[in-house]
Parts: sequence; structure tokens; C-alpha cells
Amino acid sequence: MARKKSKLPNKLLPWVEVKRKYRLSDVQIQMARELGMTPKSMSKIASSRDQPWKLPRAAYIEGLYRKKFRRERPESVPIFSEPSLPAKPRPEPPEIPRKGEDESPSEVPY
Repeated sequence: MARKKSKLPNKLLPWVEVKRKYRLSDVQIQMARELGMTPKSMSKIASSRDQPWKLPRAAYIEGLYRKKFRRERPESVPIFSEPSLPAKPRPEPPEIPRKGEDESPSEVPY
């Protein structure tokens, strides 16, 4: 089966990977783009155990955006996700009888 072509422009494909890798929302990705960040720069703003003063990525991006643009959200937010193929239905697992379940009380000798 042939794979569907992506409807996203090639320049947005690295942002799709950043969104998945760092668990950011579409709004946060758009904020980062408007701030002039690049997909490669997202790894540099990560907090670690050695740097407890750093904010998490999402909070850092939102704070910078509020400070620079004086608004909470971007005016327009594109959807940064790959079109996925429809999910295949899962096959039903076979019923495995447990020991003692098939026996009716009348068949068990006492």
C-alpha cells in the first residue's frame, strides 16, 4: 500500500518532529516560530538536574512570547502534525478457557 504524501510544507516537517519529541502543543510550536527559534535550538533550552533554575521548555516559550508580544496566544495557529493513516482494527484475542471454568457443578464428582 502506498503511503500518502504529507500535506505539510517541507519547512514545517522539522517542527513536527520537535512537537513529538518534546511533547509541545501546536500553540507552543507557533510561539517558538514567531520568536525566531529553530528546531535545532529547542534542545538547548532544556532544563536538567544540573540546572534547576531553568523553566520547562513549554513554560519558557510561553513566558518569552508573553513578554515580547504582550498577548497570551498567537493569532493563527497551523496544525503541526503528519496526516496519519487510518488505524487498522485490532483482531479480537482468542478466548482461552481457564482451568475450572468449563466444568459445570453437576459434572464435578464429590
